[in-house]
Order: sequence, then structure tokens, then C-alpha cells
Amino acid sequence: HGAAFEERLSAASAVGSDGGPIVIYFLAGRSPGLRSSNSRQEEPWRYPERYGPRSPSFARALRAPAPFERTLFVSGTASIVGHASRHHDDVRAQVDETLRNLEEVARSSGVPARGRNWFLKIYLRDAEDVDSVQARLRETFGTETPMLFLRADVCRPELALEIEGVLTSG
Repeated sequence: HGAAFEERLSAASAVGSDGGPIVIYFLAGRSPGLRSSNSRQEEPWRYPERYGPRSPSFARALRAPAPFERTLFVSGTASIVGHASRHHDDVRAQVDETLRNLEEVARSSGVPARGRNWFLKIYLRDAEDVDSVQARLRETFGTETPMLFLRADVCRPELALEIEGVLTSG
């Protein structure tokens, strides 16, 4: 995409599964969204080669164009600071780090803090973590926030979870 590469990236998540058919879904529109970053995290396309021969290319989040500019699509977010995974053996600490990353990308997107509504999809490496992760997320988001928990192979073997979501403000 040349000079416009960074501006043309979409919010995206890709996780593995235990089997079954591949599932791909996407939203498309007539106007491009506005890419949002996270100052706590390196842009994924700039990750060092140690994470693989080719860096992933996605936006941390994408704010929808008018008239839906109060909607933010947030890519799979994990316990990563800079480009390094954090809290390898502590699921609760990974949840808390991931929550800090979600808050930062929401803040940097310009979506107003008041009246925020999250819709979350949580990918868990180990299904046995669902109760503890759900309890921690309920402490933060309350019981009314829709959450879908799925067992999946997340982006790095040392990470227990990724969270993607849609944030609206109104």
C-alpha cells in the first residue's frame, strides 16, 4: 500500500482453534475509519523479527466514520507492553495488563469516556481460566456488559488471553 500503508490497516484479530472450519467475518463501509494506536504498545507491523518472519499488520483499533464515529472496533488485545509479553505465569495480571491496554486505546481514539458501552469477545488459551477471568472482567465492566468467552490459541504461547471488542459511546 505504499505511503498509505498505516492508514489502510483495519482492526483485526486472528486466533487458532481446536478444529472445525475456518471462520472469517468482516464489516465493510463506503468510507475509511480512523486508525487508533496505543502508546503503551509498539505498532504490530514494527515488531522485531523474533516474533516471526513477518510482522502482523493490523490497527490496534479503528474508529468508524460518520455517522457512526462513536463506535470503536478494537483488535485482539493482550498483555503486551512495547512489544514484549508480560506476566507469563499469572492470568490475573495478564487480564489487568490487557485492561490497561484496552483503556489506553479507547482513550487515544477520542471516544468519550462517559456513556461507554463495551461488547467483548474473550479468547482463552485454557478453558479452565474462564471463571477467574470472567470474575475479574465483571469487576471492571459490571454484569450488563455482553461478553463471549471462546477457547482459542492466542497470538503467543506465553499469553493466556486476548480480548477484542466494540466500544460505543452515546
